[in-house]
Amino acid sequence: MKLFWFEHPSVRAICAFVSFTIIAMTIGIITVCLGLPKRSDEKCQIQFKRTSQTVIIHDSLPLHVAIGDFNNDTNLDLVIANSGTSNIGIRQGYGNGTFSSEITYSTGFESSPYWVAVEDFNNDTLLDIAVANYGTHNIGIFLGHDHGSK
Repeated sequence: MKLFWFEHPSVRAICAFVSFTIIAMTIGIITVCLGLPKRSDEKCQIQFKRTSQTVIIHDSLPLHVAIGDFNNDTNLDLVIANSGTSNIGIRQGYGNGTFSSEITYSTGFESSPYWVAVEDFNNDTLLDIAVANYGTHNIGIFLGHDHGSK
């Protein structure tokens, strides 16, 4: 039985093109896969050194930490949302990876602060702190003062 459709010149050209494409792609894939250098598992070059642990108040339940230079000494300080004791704690940084004892500010009775954010909310060039209070369903704002405290 003779296939008449295969005798048409355009069908032969299409079949030849498809065959050539399949062969070229196969050769290309094999060349790329075998020619690429093997990846070595490089280890992360960043290394951390643990500092001494900072003692926290029993049951303070710190939930969130934010950073900022609250006292304008160019060292980063920490503000911690202490949900268990309904306050925020400020730890002033010494610039060497260590921090001062915690100075606490009440966020209200059973407020259970959940999150803190740091920004200059009133455009006085001093950092302020916003506190999302889970227990009282509100937001508290602590405005920065020029003497470095909140």
